[in-house]
Amino acid sequence: MAKKKAKTKKKMGRPSKYTKKLAALICELIVDGHTLRQLAAREDMPSVPAIFRWLESHPDFRKQYTRAKELQTEILVDEMRTIAFDGSLDVEKRKDRHGNEYDATRPDIVQRSKLMVDTIKWQAGKLKPKKYGDKLDLNHSGKIETATPTLRISGTVPQSDDK
Repeated sequence: MAKKKAKTKKKMGRPSKYTKKLAALICELIVDGHTLRQLAAREDMPSVPAIFRWLESHPDFRKQYTRAKELQTEILVDEMRTIAFDGSLDVEKRKDRHGNEYDATRPDIVQRSKLMVDTIKWQAGKLKPKKYGDKLDLNHSGKIETATPTLRISGTVPQSDDK
């Protein structure tokens, strides 16, 4: 009797490029501030959907990626402070009609810096809500009193106007 060969299911699609070395490089680039779209644009990197599939199928990569996003958040918060406190581009030298030089604020640069700081704050609050999220105090510290009507009994009974 001849043995039958077991049929193996072939996977559909291209084989995965996943390696631990490539996963580590992706996480390193994320810590450096790259987005997944920026990574996917590189020829040596997988697509965004492929990275998401790897996160589903490789728990070690998922853990490494989560840590990389946490570190990226810390770096972004540092960058936010730099943007907020660097006013070097906020003012430019201009000349009036008499040729006198004066400092003029550049509202477009100030608004751009504000937008950048607000975006980083929002992102940090979403990625690390316990540390950078809005604090909601749900504890009640006041007293709640209910008004209970009290009945005073005196020697006279109030008369009703209804007769």
